[in-house]
Amino acid sequence: MLYRLVGFVLLITPLVAVGQIGGSRSYDFLNLPVNARMSATGGQGISLAGQDYNQWLANPAAIDSASIGGASINFMDYFAGTSYTNVSYVFDHNSLPNELTGLAVGFQYLGHGTMESFDPAGNSLGTFDANELAFTIGTSHQLGPFVLGANLKYVASNIDAFSSSALLMDIGGLFYPTGNDQLSVGLTFRNFGFVLSDYSESSDSAVPFDVQVGATFKPQYMPVRFTITAYNLTRDDVVYFDQQIEDSNEQEPGFSEQLFRRMNFGFEFMLSENFQLQAGYNHLTRKELRLNQVSGGAGFSFGMLVKVKRIGLNYGRAFYHTAGASNFFSINTNINHFIKKKS
Repeated sequence: MLYRLVGFVLLITPLVAVGQIGGSRSYDFLNLPVNARMSATGGQGISLAGQDYNQWLANPAAIDSASIGGASINFMDYFAGTSYTNVSYVFDHNSLPNELTGLAVGFQYLGHGTMESFDPAGNSLGTFDANELAFTIGTSHQLGPFVLGANLKYVASNIDAFSSSALLMDIGGLFYPTGNDQLSVGLTFRNFGFVLSDYSESSDSAVPFDVQVGATFKPQYMPVRFTITAYNLTRDDVVYFDQQIEDSNEQEPGFSEQLFRRMNFGFEFMLSENFQLQAGYNHLTRKELRLNQVSGGAGFSFGMLVKVKRIGLNYGRAFYHTAGASNFFSINTNINHFIKKKS
């Protein structure tokens, strides 16, 4: 079944890609970083593996035997009262069919907070809430140095009395050429599917489909792990330029600018087995959200990982604008260790 799904997504990729127009996509919260590690290393990272039990939300192939019994809780303090939370759990594969390496479930929730409503004349109509959520189930299968995975997700969005829902899928793969995690190459087709119900009869919501390719590499004698990710590969609207409002001395972005606005760079400095420093750079974020005279660090991010016994604590801070930055907190632990210890 998994192989048929891979063939299916390869078939529909050109069809879905045609419909992606900037500013018209719904459920974009699905493209937020899934954990503090990803936030600290630039916001993208589908080739990252290990230490995070919810990494499969970005690439379902990240479900492996090492993550069995793993539970993850993640929280992002976003902007203007908006907050993002996700939780996940990876089941014991011994209870699964032989063709499956792992099975995981997850829940994502983005709360936009309470906002005030006004009529066309500016009179207050009270307040309303807005939120978005996703229920996801993922599975994977290993074939030698290859791991293939698939996620199925139900997504819902609610804005006051209006709501929308969709059924989406991810297909992903990880390749370990050296047979270990010193080098991993990832490929994902994320968030393809269809809208089940829209906000209104006149709405025409589009799913946030994306194709991403990435690689993570650690030199043998260097305590640094490098990650590079190419994303937004189905979109042609990642560069906006209007000569009338841009600086007259600024040239229209060329091929190199088009390329780097689709690249994300991450670095992990492994100072010890239980302590890491992390950093990242996202060129698209820096170019799109900086002001003309000041950047406020837009596009840069950093973080740290501390392991205390069986618990991993990760903090990430990403700068988007001079107005501030987002903070991401992750807690990872393997419940099986506690169960065995108690037994």
